[in-house]
Amino acid sequence: MKKLISIILIGIYFISLNDTLAQNQYTMEWSQENNSQVIPYTSDCANVFSYECQKIRLDSDNNVIVGGNSFESGNSNFLVIKYSNNGSLIWKQLIDISNQSDDYMTGIFIDNNNDIIVTGVSETSDQESKSVIIKLNDDGNILWESLYSNEYDWSVPQNLAIDSNGNIFLTGYVNWEWNSTEMFVCKFDSAGNYIWDYVHSSDNLSRHRGLTTKIIDNSIISLGFAYSTYPEPGNKLLILKHTLTGELISSSETSYEGNLIRSHIDNIGNSYIGMFGDFRLFKYDQLGNQEWVFEVTSDLPDNVTADQVHDIISDENGNIYITGRHYGEGYGTTNYTNADIQVNKISPQGDLIYNYRYENLGTNAADVGNKLFLGNNNYITVGGQSQDNLSGGYNYLAVVLDDLGEPIDTLRSQGLGGDSVIKSVTMDENLNLYVTGTGNGDTLTQKYSFSNTMNINEVPETEAKLKVYPNPFSNELKIITEDIQELSEFILFNLNGAIVYRKSIENESVLNFEAITIPKGLYFYKITYKNNFQFGKLIKE
Repeated sequence: MKKLISIILIGIYFISLNDTLAQNQYTMEWSQENNSQVIPYTSDCANVFSYECQKIRLDSDNNVIVGGNSFESGNSNFLVIKYSNNGSLIWKQLIDISNQSDDYMTGIFIDNNNDIIVTGVSETSDQESKSVIIKLNDDGNILWESLYSNEYDWSVPQNLAIDSNGNIFLTGYVNWEWNSTEMFVCKFDSAGNYIWDYVHSSDNLSRHRGLTTKIIDNSIISLGFAYSTYPEPGNKLLILKHTLTGELISSSETSYEGNLIRSHIDNIGNSYIGMFGDFRLFKYDQLGNQEWVFEVTSDLPDNVTADQVHDIISDENGNIYITGRHYGEGYGTTNYTNADIQVNKISPQGDLIYNYRYENLGTNAADVGNKLFLGNNNYITVGGQSQDNLSGGYNYLAVVLDDLGEPIDTLRSQGLGGDSVIKSVTMDENLNLYVTGTGNGDTLTQKYSFSNTMNINEVPETEAKLKVYPNPFSNELKIITEDIQELSEFILFNLNGAIVYRKSIENESVLNFEAITIPKGLYFYKITYKNNFQFGKLIKE
């Protein structure tokens, strides 16, 4: 029954109420293009073998912080830009750590004091690189700079986590001996002082990489992987759990099949890995036991490994959201649509909650989802890129979905020239949307304001298959369902598009809804059954 509900309620091939009422809910407030000569590709956004791409963050005053890499000085430097919420440039900081060699940012974090912590790689020579941590104050001045570690010729930090006291935890990898790497976890205090580290290796696999780390219940959980191509190929997932003072609590190594490209740790310590070559997601518990596998299949031939999971996030209830590119069905036929944006919401048990797919032109034009952000009301934004012609040329693309996986708005934008690609997205508490990425090789950052322009007087009343009364209502609402024999659902929305109440209906002639806790105001409802829907407006007195 659960899967049937998903198909009926969340099918993406019919017009939804939110499409009717809420298109153009977002308006571009400002757009800033900074001449920073960033690399206009997206492989770095979703590849564990590449440095991380740009990131966008908001401080406590909703100023916009953009972090990434810049080649405007001839070599790669850390780039940090701060904009006010109205789009004015406050400051820009280029950080050349290695003095004319290449430096690559891999992470950025804003602490409770609005200080900015960035991590990355400083390539001191062709044979050496160091993991670096830098803290800047809210004026862009460098407070301190620390390196990890002089014991190794080179090291790469992949991810960071910061606790409430400002302590910094990194995971990544270091060289061990020729052609081998080891996963590391380390801690620095809020002043940049090195506290402890742990280096993990195993005998039979030659390359280990830490991917992501998360603080949970006074412990630090770090997720990584190990692989080898000689003498025998093999892949293992690595999960390490430490106390905050560095004692190892547990470690696990679990074999998996496929090409890992994205990872995530949820709020209770479960780990997830997304694949390249298949649109597939694995879930593991804290001890490394596999719980389930979720996959959206396609009929690509075995020698075409193009489906990719580009991002994984989770909500407070343990639901998982994934996006990426998916090639679907019909390979080699006239109905083939090349890469499309795929978004799925999955329950903690691995069941599909909703499926959303975006294609612009279809045919051989590509649409790719790169990053996700979960905002208030369980609105989710997917940022990516979408071709506007068959010969190339990508637009910025952001799609905002509601709690049911239906589009609230679709935003497309083109930079001053060349490809435009969203690499990071975020939202504020009012559901305003902020994106950054590349446009013509420059850093392109935009704000879209949530206009909340839904007008209850414009909600068309449809011929009632179900009767909803009284209207206006006070403490109780009745839904007469005797004319519908199929499984259906009643959904009540407020003017922000948030779901106030929903109820599945089957073999019930009357549904009574206790509305005492519903605030007074204007609402609209949607009733779905089979591939049909009806909607209308309600007033709570």
